[in-house]
Amino acid sequence: MNPGENPFLLAAKDRLSQWIALRSELSTMPEKDALVSVARYWASAPFQPKSRPCDPSSWPSAWEMLHHGSWCRNSIASGIEATLRLAGWQTERLSIIAIREADGSEFSVTQIDGGPVLNYVWGRVTDGLGSSSRIVATWLWSGRGYVPSLGGTPTT
Repeated sequence: MNPGENPFLLAAKDRLSQWIALRSELSTMPEKDALVSVARYWASAPFQPKSRPCDPSSWPSAWEMLHHGSWCRNSIASGIEATLRLAGWQTERLSIIAIREADGSEFSVTQIDGGPVLNYVWGRVTDGLGSSSRIVATWLWSGRGYVPSLGGTPTT
């Protein structure tokens, strides 16, 4: 792939190959660099149909997103989580958090070890959530799907 080429605009087979290559590369990087690479990779995904931030069953899997070329800001959080998990990161380190901003917007982010957040500021890794963010729900991967974490039951 050429530098600057958007992997999400490639054919489905090539998108999947690029994602597999990224996951392989992550194991050779320091964690901070790996998080930056994953944030930048998923920031290339153009938005399409919207899933619901508080409904993991509406999130397509990373394979479905890459095959069909369909993703949104909420499902990208699960794509980020799956990328890290399948690259060998321990499941218990990764959580998906649905947040509500002061302006009423809702979307999902991926948080590592209760600290760094991906998908909050597009294409970047932040130290945490902003002060205007309210956590609506939190999910962890269970081996078969996402389940609410303790204290992560959706609220209104």
